[in-house]
Amino acid sequence: MNRGSAVGDGLPLWPLGAVAVMVTSLIVSLGLPQAVLASDADLFKDAAAEILSGRVPYFDAVYEHLPVALLPTLGVKVIPGSHELFAYALGFGTIMAVGFIGCGFWVGKIGAEAGEPRATMHWLALAGPLLPVVAFRVDVLSLFLVLVAFHGLFVGGGRRGVWAALAATATKAWPVVLAPVAWWAGRKRVAVTLVVFTAVLVGALFLTPGFREGRSFSGIHLETVTGSVVVWIRSLQGAASGIKTDAGAVYVEAPVALLFVGPALGVGLMILTRSMWRARVSVRAAAQLLGVVTFALLLASPLMSAQFLLWLTPWLVFFEDRRIRRLYILAALLTLALLMHWTPSNFLWQSGLLLRNLLLVGTAAELVNHVRRTQRAPLVSRR
Repeated sequence: MNRGSAVGDGLPLWPLGAVAVMVTSLIVSLGLPQAVLASDADLFKDAAAEILSGRVPYFDAVYEHLPVALLPTLGVKVIPGSHELFAYALGFGTIMAVGFIGCGFWVGKIGAEAGEPRATMHWLALAGPLLPVVAFRVDVLSLFLVLVAFHGLFVGGGRRGVWAALAATATKAWPVVLAPVAWWAGRKRVAVTLVVFTAVLVGALFLTPGFREGRSFSGIHLETVTGSVVVWIRSLQGAASGIKTDAGAVYVEAPVALLFVGPALGVGLMILTRSMWRARVSVRAAAQLLGVVTFALLLASPLMSAQFLLWLTPWLVFFEDRRIRRLYILAALLTLALLMHWTPSNFLWQSGLLLRNLLLVGTAAELVNHVRRTQRAPLVSRR
C-alpha cells in the first residue's frame, strides 16, 4: 500500500481529496459571472449538438480537438438535460473527476516502482490547484492515458503502453513527448511509431476545414512568457497593448521575431539538462526525463493555456528538490486566481500573469540547478 496516501489500513485519502476539490470546482466555476473556467464546456456542448444533428466533425462541424476527445464530448449528451450548460458541464466535470482519480492511481503505481511512496499525495498537492481549470477540458484524459502509457513502457505492461501512448496522442498532441524518452530507454520502434502516428494524424486533420478553423490565429499567445512580458511593458509605458481575441483565446500583436523566444527557452532547458540523457535507464530517471522534455515543450509552445500546467505535475514529483514543487504550486495557485478574475486588459492582472510566468521560469531554473547538483552522483539513487 502507498502509505503516503492512506491512514493506517483505511481508505486512501487522495480520492476523497480529489472529489472534494472537484465538487468545489464545479460550484465555483459554474457560479462565476464570466464562467471563464467552464467556458470550454460550453464549446464542447455546442460542438456535440452540431455533430449529433448530423454534421461531420472536422468537415461540417468545427472541432479543434483530436478524435479521442470526441468520447467525452459526445458521451455527456446521454445525460438528461445536457442541452443546458449546467447539466452538460456537471456531466463533463464528473467524467474528468473520475479521470483525475485515475491519474492519482497511476501516479501511485509509478511511485511505488520508483521508490517514491508518497507520490500520489505530492501529485495531488501539485495538481489540486489546477483542478478547477482542467475540470472542463480534456487534458485530464490525455494525462491519464500518458500515465498508463508510461507505466506500460517503463514499468512493464506488454503492448498496453504502446496502445495507451497512441490513444494519448489521439487525444491531444503533447503526449508525443513520450517518444524521445522511449528512444533513450531503447524503445526506438515505439518512439518512431509515436512520432509518425502523431504527424500523420495532426497533418491529416489540418487538411480539414473544421479543425483548421479552430486552430487559426495570429500574434503571440498572451499567456506565454513572451506575451506576458510584451503586454506588461506596453502597459507600463502607457502604449496600446495590442491585445486581441482570436480562435477562442487572447493574443498580442507583436513582431514575428518574438515568436522564437519561447522555443529558445525550451531548447535552452534541454541543453542545460543534457546530462540527464546519460543516466542509467530506470523508472525514476524516465519520469524525470519526461518532466524535462514536457517542461521544454511547455516553454517552447506558441500556446500556454492554463490547463497545460497539468501535464508537468506527475513528473515533478520524482525530483527530490522540494523547492521545484513549491514554486510550481505557487504558479498553479496564481494561475487559478488569474482565471477566476479574468481581466487581461487590467495592469494588475497583467502583472500577476508576468509573476506566474516568472515562477515557471524559476521552477525551470531550480530544476536545472537540481540536475547540476546531482550530475556527479547517479541521477537515480533509488529505483
